Formats: sequence, structure tokens, C-alpha cells
Amino acid sequence: MGYCRMGTIMKDMKQKNNELKYYNQAIEKDGNCFQAFVCRGLYYMDEQKIDYALSDFNSAIEINPKYCLAFYNRGNLYTVCDEIENALNDYNQAIQLDPKFAIGYFSRGILYDDIGEIEKALNDYNQAILLDVNNAKAYLNRGILYDNIGEKEKALNDFNQAIQLDPNDGTIYYNRGILYADIGEKEKALNDYNQAIQLDPNDALAYTNRGILYALIGEKDKALNDYNQAIQYDPNNSIAYYNRAIQYYNIGQKDKALTDYNQAIQLDPFFYNAYNGKGVALQNLNQYQQAIICFDQAISLAPNYVNAYFNKANSLEKLTQYSQAIKTYQIALIFNHPSQNYIIQTIQQLRALL
Repeated sequence: MGYCRMGTIMKDMKQKNNELKYYNQAIEKDGNCFQAFVCRGLYYMDEQKIDYALSDFNSAIEINPKYCLAFYNRGNLYTVCDEIENALNDYNQAIQLDPKFAIGYFSRGILYDDIGEIEKALNDYNQAILLDVNNAKAYLNRGILYDNIGEKEKALNDFNQAIQLDPNDGTIYYNRGILYADIGEKEKALNDYNQAIQLDPNDALAYTNRGILYALIGEKDKALNDYNQAIQYDPNNSIAYYNRAIQYYNIGQKDKALTDYNQAIQLDPFFYNAYNGKGVALQNLNQYQQAIICFDQAISLAPNYVNAYFNKANSLEKLTQYSQAIKTYQIALIFNHPSQNYIIQTIQQLRALL
């Protein structure tokens, strides 16, 4: 049995030191063994030794410029390093060398998806599925793409197919749960989030989304528990802090809400909803000037965010800055805030006070 083959066996057995030893021996015995360079490059990728990995992939390509796996794996490395153009070139080369290389289309599809080339991504996912009808991940990713562009029925079909192919992948249930929640199928969404968590009890995003769903159906305690779990498993989850803040605010724990809004903002300084939520919490504590600062920050990040204008107008009104309040209410009207009648009546009342 060859040294390179022994290295892959050691990899399967998770014996890292022996894995590297056999790859090294394979290369020492035959300096033109391009497969060994690729395998060792993958080892170095796993160990986050990027320069070593790149050097090995380059060596493999230099030895055999027709070996599509070398280009493919170097493309993956470039993707990890956010070198998009280089990654795309390598995926293209891998596919050119092997037009039936299903995983190459799939990975290029992911790259296109990430950079917003939706049509190209869809074409690549389609081709990946055509070449490998059992690729659950390709159905999952195409389903997510369909969901993002509003093709809900196609997305659901793809999620169902992915689950049929791989019923133990929690991420598929999680994404189907998001779809069900979006179309108002709350019970089905809850079942899918439950299944996702059962398959991966550490999935912070699944806890977050299930918490949001529990909040929507009035299960406040369950929502709070799920946000707590989400934060425990991912302390950098700004969405969980934001939604827990909403929950704290709704049950009257304003100080805790404020703390969580601050944490969400610290984790994501561009989270305009969190600035607005923090402003509302400050408003409720009669800290109107500080609230206005938060609303202004939300507006600077999202100039069409109508709730921030409405809330800012409320604070200006409380500070008896009636002219500014009227102007801000008028902007909320322009952006079609749902409380149209209330705003019109309030503007009339404020004008009478000038």
C-alpha cells in the first residue's frame, strides 16, 4: 500500500501526526507524486497553515497541470482567503479540465452566490444536481437561493429533496423552518426548528429562530429560554441579544433590555434595528435626548427606516420641541408609517401648541 494512501487512512482515523508523516514519506519517495502534494495541502488547510497549503497545491499543479483536483482545492483555499478572482479562475480551470466535475460546479455556485451573481449561481447548482442527483448540499443551497429570491415553492421542493437524501442534516430542517415561518406555517416551522436542534443541540441559530417563533405565538418564557441558549452557544450572536432585548422590554425588564441592545450594537455596529430598540428603551426610561441620539444613528444607517422617524418624533414631542417633532412626523408619513391617522392628528395638535 502506498504512503499517500496510508496518509488518507490516517486522516480517516484522525491520526494527524501519522497522516502528515505518510504524506511526507510519499513526497520523499517520489517528488512528482502530485496526489501527495494535494493531500498534504489539504492537511495544511485543516491546520490553518495557509502558506504551506498553497505551496503544495502550486507544486501539484506544476507537476500535473491537468489534475483538476489540484485546481479545485486551491480554489477552495483562495475562497477561504477571500481571494475571489483567484478562486473563480481555479474553479473555472477545474471544470474545464473535467466538465462533469459536479463538486466543482457546486463550489463555484456557492462562490457566485456569495458575490451576488444569482443567475450564475443557480446555473451552477442546476449543473451540480444534474451531474450528481444525490448531492443533498446542492439541493439545500439551491433551496436557500430560491427562498432568497422569493421562489418559495421551488425552495420547499429543494429542501424536501435534501431531507430525503440526508435526513440527519440539521441545517436543512433549519432552513426549511425559516421558509415555513415566512409563509405563516408556524407549526411546521416549529417542528423543523425542533428537529434541527435535536440533530445539533449546539445550533445557536436554530435556538434564535425558534425563540423568535415562540415570541410570535406568545410563548414568552420559551422564547427567553431559547435566546439564552443561543447566546450560551454563540456569545457573538447579535440577533439573539437583539431579540432577547425585545423580550425583556415586553415583559417590563427595561434595564435588561437596554443591556442586551447595547451588546447587540457592540457586536454589530451597523445593526440599525438595535439602535432603534435601544432608543425605545431609553424613551421608556424618560431619557429622551439619549433616545434621539439612538434614533438618529438608526436613520443614518437606514435612511428609509420609518419606525426610527416615528419614534424620534415621539421623543421630540416629549421634549416640547414641537416644530422638529412635526417635521419628523411628516417624514414618517412620507415613508408610509402604519399609524397614519394618529400621526395626522398629532401634527394638528402640535401645530395648535406653536
